[in-house]
Amino acid sequence: MKTTVFIAVMVAGIAYAVGVTVLYERCNENKCVSRVSKCQLTGACGCTLDNCTCCVNCTLCLAELWDDCCSCVNMCKPRNMSATDMASYSTIHDLLFNALTEHDKPHPDAHWTVERVTPQEEGVILPGLAGPDNSESRDNSPVESSPSTKPATSTAASANETIVPMDTCTVAYINICLGLKKCEDACEHMGAAKYRWFHTGCCECVGSTCLSYGKKKALCRDCPND
Repeated sequence: MKTTVFIAVMVAGIAYAVGVTVLYERCNENKCVSRVSKCQLTGACGCTLDNCTCCVNCTLCLAELWDDCCSCVNMCKPRNMSATDMASYSTIHDLLFNALTEHDKPHPDAHWTVERVTPQEEGVILPGLAGPDNSESRDNSPVESSPSTKPATSTAASANETIVPMDTCTVAYINICLGLKKCEDACEHMGAAKYRWFHTGCCECVGSTCLSYGKKKALCRDCPND
């Protein structure tokens, strides 16, 4: 009997611990509660991803805590999504990324800078266009990856037709140096479809309309690029 009670208590304790861990992975209350409360009281974070009217103001208010605290205001990728949820999530995050990169010169307090990129600058060879410049330094070779499985957007009615981009490719460079995992998280939380991480620590978040992985140059403002 005592053994049974002991096992039951242990199971309950483990379940509680796992629940607490998941909770704090979703929203680090110790780290975020003060800033999140301020942002919610001022109305800076009073919207949702599918109605992204406050997205820019919310990222500016959370500032350097955005990556750690966006889950507290329901603007991070939810866990354990189905395929249907993932498709909806990708659409919503396109809206977030578009909102954050709408202006070529973001708010002075923003922690990113925006670049518009041509297919040539992406290294995409299209019929009728000059080939890409492949003069980048090997020491600056990037790691390229995608937080989502959403393909780059392009149109072609047949194999003989010219492939043309539907929209301008937009990328956002995080101002400061980041590690690879932090770069992935930062781009995910901005709503980017992909990211490019340079070995210098420069992090480039790539929009869903880009045909490849954005610009092949490290242009982070406050991160050494050589």
